[in-house]
Amino acid sequence: MRIGSRKSGKYLRAYEKGKEQLRADTARQFARLGDALAPDKEQILDCWRIELELTAVDARLPVNLIEQRDRYFAGAYKYLDSPLRDVDPLRMVSYDARPDHALCLGKMETIRRIYGRVLLTEVTARGGDRKR
Repeated sequence: MRIGSRKSGKYLRAYEKGKEQLRADTARQFARLGDALAPDKEQILDCWRIELELTAVDARLPVNLIEQRDRYFAGAYKYLDSPLRDVDPLRMVSYDARPDHALCLGKMETIRRIYGRVLLTEVTARGGDRKR
């Protein structure tokens, strides 16, 4: 099962690890040994692996992400709070980085156009670097 995309900020991958581990040769071993290992076989078959990838595409990664990884894991998707019942989910606040970046560039262009000559004069008068 996959939720999200590797290109997005959150990507969840979950699969039955037990079935992956019990390949055909392992299954034959269990069948040969009979009922002695039947409980272990059921435990192995019921094993899931859930992986969550978080990247700073559409949200800033919090500084305490590593320290509180269980809380962020449980808060990433509503489904993930069930495997970690004793953890208080912590949701990351997302934002769209592109409009913020475009807005910042627009503001910088306005500052350059309106105040550029004044800033250049001040930099020159104080002996600063005028390369840009």
